[in-house]
Formats: sequence, C-alpha cells, structure tokens
Amino acid sequence: MKNIKVRSVFEWSIIVFFLSLCIACSGSDKDELESNSSTSTSSSTSSSSSTSSSSSSSSSSSTSSSASSSGMSGGDEDNQPDNVTFIDRINITPGQQVTSNVVEFQGFDTAVTLSIDNGSYSFDGINFTDQPSEVVAGDSLMVRLTAPEQYSTELTVTLYINDAAFAFFTVRTGIEVSSAPPVDCSGLDEEVGKWVNITPPVLADPVNIEVSAVVVNPIDGSVYASGSNRTSGGACPEGEDCPDVNSGVLRSSDCGATFVRAHDDEMGTPEGNISRGVLWSMQIDKQRPNILYVANGYGPDNTLYKSIDHGEYWTPLRADPDGNLNFVQAIGIHPENGDHIAITWHDDCPPPHVAWCFSRSLDGGTTWTMFNGPELYSSDGDQYGWQEGANIAVLGSNSYLVSATVGIWLTLDLGETWIQMSDDIIYGSYNGGHVIANGNLYLPGYNNVYRSAAAPAEDPPFALHDGTPMEEFQSPALTMLGYFDGKLLGSFGRQNVRQPNWTIPEAAFENETEKPDFFDWTNLPDEICGPIMCRGSFKIEYDPVHNVLYSVHGSAGLWRYVIE
Repeated sequence: MKNIKVRSVFEWSIIVFFLSLCIACSGSDKDELESNSSTSTSSSTSSSSSTSSSSSSSSSSSTSSSASSSGMSGGDEDNQPDNVTFIDRINITPGQQVTSNVVEFQGFDTAVTLSIDNGSYSFDGINFTDQPSEVVAGDSLMVRLTAPEQYSTELTVTLYINDAAFAFFTVRTGIEVSSAPPVDCSGLDEEVGKWVNITPPVLADPVNIEVSAVVVNPIDGSVYASGSNRTSGGACPEGEDCPDVNSGVLRSSDCGATFVRAHDDEMGTPEGNISRGVLWSMQIDKQRPNILYVANGYGPDNTLYKSIDHGEYWTPLRADPDGNLNFVQAIGIHPENGDHIAITWHDDCPPPHVAWCFSRSLDGGTTWTMFNGPELYSSDGDQYGWQEGANIAVLGSNSYLVSATVGIWLTLDLGETWIQMSDDIIYGSYNGGHVIANGNLYLPGYNNVYRSAAAPAEDPPFALHDGTPMEEFQSPALTMLGYFDGKLLGSFGRQNVRQPNWTIPEAAFENETEKPDFFDWTNLPDEICGPIMCRGSFKIEYDPVHNVLYSVHGSAGLWRYVIE
C-alpha cells in the first residue's frame, strides 16, 4: 500500500500564514519585495544584469537579452550587439589573402565603435580599412587578412566593440607539401621556329579524344595539360573503338617532352572525379603557381576544383551558395590577385537571378557571390540563358568582360549594370580568349580584333575603365589570342582549317594614321592537324622561362613552338 504523508496542524498553520502574507502584498510593499528578491538573486548568482536602483526605474546597462524579453522602451538604450560568428579557415596557402563570411550586426539600439586587430574589414566587400568606425544595427561586414607566410601556422583577427573583444576569425595554413619536380628543357634548340605536335600518348588515342586546356607555371616553366573524350563533341567515328579515357591533369617537367598524371585516379575521390571529366577550362594563379583551378565538365561532380599543391590533391568548390547550380563552364582569374576568380555556368540560372548569371569569389573559392549577367531577350521575348562558348575575364577589382555569341559585355560594378562593347558574334573558348600585351587588352572576334589601350593608373588598367568603347580592327576570324616576341598570335578553333594560325606585330595597333586590317595579318604555313581533322587553338600559353609557346587544338592535339 502506498504511504501518504499527513501534515501536522502546525505545518498547515505556517503555510496559511505565508499565503496570507503574499495576498496582502501590494503597492510599494510589493515593489520593495520584488526589488529585494531581484537584488538577492543577482548577488547570489553573480549575474551580469544590473539591479534596480529604485522601485520605479531599471538600470540602462541591462543586457540585450534582458531588454528584448522585458520589452524595454522609452529612454532605455542597448549598445551590445548580438553575437556574430566567423567561420574559421584551415589549409590555407601561406601568404594568401583570406576574406571571411559576411556577418550582420543586430540586437542593439545605439551606434557602437568597431575596431580590429591583425586585419581589415569592409561593409561593401570592396573598400577595406583597419581604422575604427561606427556600426549601427543592420550593418553587414566581412573581415580580411593575409595568412602567415609559414606552413602549419595560425593567425587570428579580433573585432572589438567599444574596445572590448567581440568576435574572432582564425585562419591556419596547411601542411607543407612536396614541390613540383625540377624542370629540364634541354634539347629544345633543335625545334626553333616551327610547330611540333607534343600530344601526350594518353591524349592521342582513341581518335575521338580532344586536348582541351593548357597552362604554364611562369616561375619554372612546368606545363599542365588536360583532355578527354567524355563530351558530346567527341563522337566516335563509325567503325572505330573509342573507350573512355581517364586522363585528369597531366604535368610536364621537360617542356612537353613527357607528361605524367599529377594526381591519383581512385574512383570516388576528387582526384578520381577530375580523371573522368573533360576539364575544358583550366587556370593557374600566376603569382602562386602551385594553385590550379579546373572545371570538370561532364565528369562526376562536374563542379569547379582547386589544387594548392601543383595538382596532386584537389578540392571541389561550390560556386552557387544556394546549391541550385553545379555545372561550371568557364573560369576567369584576376591577373594580379589570384584570390579573385569568376565562373560562368553551363546551365540556366533560376530566379531571382536572370537566366544568364555568373558567380565570383574574392577569397580563392571559399565563399561565393552569384551575380547577374546581361538580361537579354530574343525577338520572341524569350530570355537568353547560358551561352555556348562563353568566357569571362576578371579585369579589375569590380570589373568583368564577358564574350559570347551575343556579343561582348563589360561590367564595372560587379554585375550591377552591363555595357555592350560589341554585338559581334564571338566564338570563344572556356579557357578565355583575351591577351594582355604591353599593358593593352586584346580580344578576338569574328573578323575583328578588339583593343583597349593601357591605362595603368586606373582600375581596371585599361581605357575601358570608364566605359570607353574598345577599338575595333579588321582581322581574320579568330577565337583565341596569344602574344610572343612582339607579335599577336591569333587562331580560329571552330572549323576544320589546315593553317589556322595568324600573326601581326603588336606595334601595328599603335599606328594612329593607318589602322591595321585583314591584309596586315600573316597566315602561318604550319598545318595543325590530328588523325581526324585540323583545328585552330582553344588556348595559347607562353612560357617566359624557356621562351616557348604551347597551344591546344582539340582533336588535333597539343602543340609547341620554340621561339627563336
């Protein structure tokens, strides 16, 4: 049987006494009781909440959580923002400039003073400062710092609110990896002044394989190339056997005499993914050439990949922060700031963006911002989406140049507005087609070359920095431009052309009295042909260490030209 406790008469009398005392509490006696109770509780628990100074007022130094829960009004003010969180970064390349995620300040009433240690901050993502400033509720900012120059080293940025530590952002550099093998290009003297087919064996068979990209390390002259037959453009000829080829990123340390895969091939890993993709766009950070980017077209997880160790290990990047798009098309990289990259999509963008949109990163691919491209419509009123053969060039801090079959378009404000520089039909390459020669910007077009003169004091450092139209010069049909030995090298990669390469002295464009035209270009006699067809270039790269040009020609292979 369950025991039941029976209270004594004395116990019940005590309970009744305290109940009657509580019922009698009112007016100032009740306020005093509550004030004393609050003070006692605050004192015993070391609470940060301020005690009441009188029965009719509350302290203005109450915490924000207290203010919001009690509905403070009138003259009460709260000057402590809600907590914000920066996402720490690891495995950063030494010396890399790193930008944090964006945080928003909320939960306070009056302006506060913000200061920073070990970095800088920006409210708009463009103008950074390390000087104190006022912050009000609703302000958003990001912080930036330069990672330590040493491997396995940590650095923390501290944000202060009214001189009190408020938030922290920490980066840690990665472990040191083995460097690329030394480069030995002896024997090149025998090939001076002629184009030589140096297609790696893995990219020479079967017959439907296409070489798609090449980049050169400007410091040591090592060469990276890629190609595949996993694409809608690599149809197998009737009667031929064309098994899929796993190639990935190939590296040469002897100016293209031999190539080896730079990474592993294990299925299901990032390295295995890019071994099974097309890799139709590849870029190298010219200032830190251990960093490479590739777009894994038609491969498993066909997104953008990054390597910080000369191509040995790869990390997939997600260029759409909303997770709607993944199929990356073309890659652009700032010529002097490798942390600033931009991509085009091989897919239409969903609302709220226009159908032809892009994405950019200011911190080497860690965080991304989607931005609209030109909003264009057909004569039937249909909005144009992604463009075949489109490419994007990062010209400056806020500027991008996009070329496609719908023309050449420039933005000087991170995509807020676009200026049409030409309505020419541009058959471009996902590797980009422009070249900078003596500070001048050149872009290939269909029977025209476009030029913007150097303006080194401006951002971007070209005459188009204020929207000035590009100069237009007649030329052969071109899809790609390169520069060597004072000459522009142009090539057309869209048709079966036996002699696709043309040259012209760059000085010809400086002539103010007579503009160069088609007849000033020289068609080179070299035939660039593979087992199926002859093709022009999809990417031209210059090796300044050994004075060598490299050019990819799709199914016609990879070619090298040793300059005299």
